[in-house]
Amino acid sequence: MARQKMDVTTLDVCRAIAQQSSLTVSQVRECFKTYYSVIEQIVESPNRPTNYTIPIPYLGKINFIRRYNDPNKKIKGAIKHVDLSNAHLKEEYDQMRMVPITSLKNSVKNISYQRIMKYKEKQNLGNSDGKEN
Repeated sequence: MARQKMDVTTLDVCRAIAQQSSLTVSQVRECFKTYYSVIEQIVESPNRPTNYTIPIPYLGKINFIRRYNDPNKKIKGAIKHVDLSNAHLKEEYDQMRMVPITSLKNSVKNISYQRIMKYKEKQNLGNSDGKEN
């Protein structure tokens, strides 16, 4: 699978944090690596509870949720040309989700809404200018 090109790289984030703090770029990178290793150890731990939450300071939290698939669940719609001979039913599995804090989520929503409204205003101004001529 092809990787998606990112606008901001990990190095860019580390540099930005280093510039705004008293840490060096290598120290910031080490903090991220350590945090990743802690999360990885929790993920791989056989003693991790079924529903578990890991906080990400100032950003949100990572939730581990146990999902249960019901084999008797009715499938909505029609499935055509599907070979289920090699399929394995996953009755239970864990899912990991990142949940941002409410204030961050709301600010992204508000900024997005304002951008859309500005775009619509520009479109309406362009349409009204053409009608007056």
